[in-house]
Order: sequence, then structure tokens, then C-alpha cells
Amino acid sequence: MKARHVYLDAGNTRLKWRLYDAHGIRHDGAAYYAELDALWPLCKTGMHAYLASVASAELTRSLTEGLLQRGVETTVMTVQQQAGGVTNGYSDPGQLGVDRWLALVGARQRTLSACLVVSAGTALTVDAMAASGDFLGGVIVPGMALMQQALQTGTARVQVENGAWQRFPTNTPNAVHTGVITALAGTVLTQYTALAQISATHPLCMVTGGDADLLLPYLTTIPVEQCTIVPHLILEGIEYLVGECRE
Repeated sequence: MKARHVYLDAGNTRLKWRLYDAHGIRHDGAAYYAELDALWPLCKTGMHAYLASVASAELTRSLTEGLLQRGVETTVMTVQQQAGGVTNGYSDPGQLGVDRWLALVGARQRTLSACLVVSAGTALTVDAMAASGDFLGGVIVPGMALMQQALQTGTARVQVENGAWQRFPTNTPNAVHTGVITALAGTVLTQYTALAQISATHPLCMVTGGDADLLLPYLTTIPVEQCTIVPHLILEGIEYLVGECRE
């Protein structure tokens, strides 16, 4: 088996990738954009890259040029009206972020039940999908680092470093950390409750993104068996759609 494809998820701060080597062994990886030394040796002439990017135009161009220099051509993934069992419910389907779209497609391949898809990264996105596969809509709020940065730059004396969770915080760093976690978890739980009400069931909740491990313990009102971390949900969506197109 010869590795022919590489799947790429270009976020705001990091790049994630997936490919299969000549023996069919899967290689998943992630790195900040200045530290892609782990990726480049895996890219061989004649491979084809499938890229989903919400990174800046400059970063996206630099990435595709780096791939081309290594003999790898790139197809940029786009949002569709319908694919992979998911129907895009945005009023203007093209305005939906490609990362959110592909995460929904990836989630659909894991379940035919109602599902809340949570991406905890630079931004927190929380998207609801009905059992029918209809994307109902979602919310976007700043992620943990952005919330902390807002307090750091917008206030004169609020300390944000080295905070920890505390039920009733007794110092400022803990107050910031606890407040940010509470805000993020509250957003997820509010949307989960709304989806549970209209679906008359306990929906699944799939959490992905760099802060998934940090957020999950605070989603306390979601039944534990209904909530799981899926580290590479966007890549799963890309891989499915690419495979579907080849069939």
C-alpha cells in the first residue's frame, strides 16, 4: 500500500495531519506552524493533500507552497449544502466555517443520533445536529486563551497567569481561570439542554480541539456515557468525504 493522500486541518494556531504509510499504518500529528519538521519528511512526491483551513490567507498559502515544493499538490476543502449525511442549515451555507462543517460530517459517521459537536480551540464552537443529519445551527465564543487575553489587555490589574479551578475563588488568577472555564462550560451546557429538549433524548456530545481535555470535566450535567473526546474529528470528516468522492 502506497501512501497517496495526506489530510490537513489548519486551525488558527496549529496544523493537524493524518496520512497512511506504505504499510497502511496511520500517522496522526500536530504542530505549531513554525514547527512543521515532523510533517515535511512524511510528504512524498506524488502524494495529494486535502486541506481544510481557517488559518490566515498567508499561512494557508505558505503551507500549500511548502507542500508543492515537496511534490505534493493540494485540494482545498470547501463547505457544501449537503454531504456525508449532513444538511447545512446555515442561512448562507458558504458562511459556515469549513472546520465546523467537516467536524459535523465526521460526527455523522460516528452516530445517527442527535449530536452536539464542540470544538474547543482558539474559539469555542458549539454546533447542534439533529438525528436526521440536519445541522440546526451553533454558537461561537472566544476560547480560553482569547478570554484570558481580553482580560489581560482590557484591564490594568487583573492577573491571569497560573490560575486554577476553585469553587469560590479567593485570588484573582483563580477567579479568571474559574470564570473562563465556567463561561465555556456554560455555553456548551446551554446548547446541550436546548438540543435535548427538541430531540426528546440525551444527545451525544463530541468534543474536539486543543482544550477538549481541559473542558470535559466541567460538562457535569451531560451524562458521562454521552460525552466523549474525539481528537481528530475534522480530519475524520475530510477522510470520509475524500473516500466518498473516490468511490
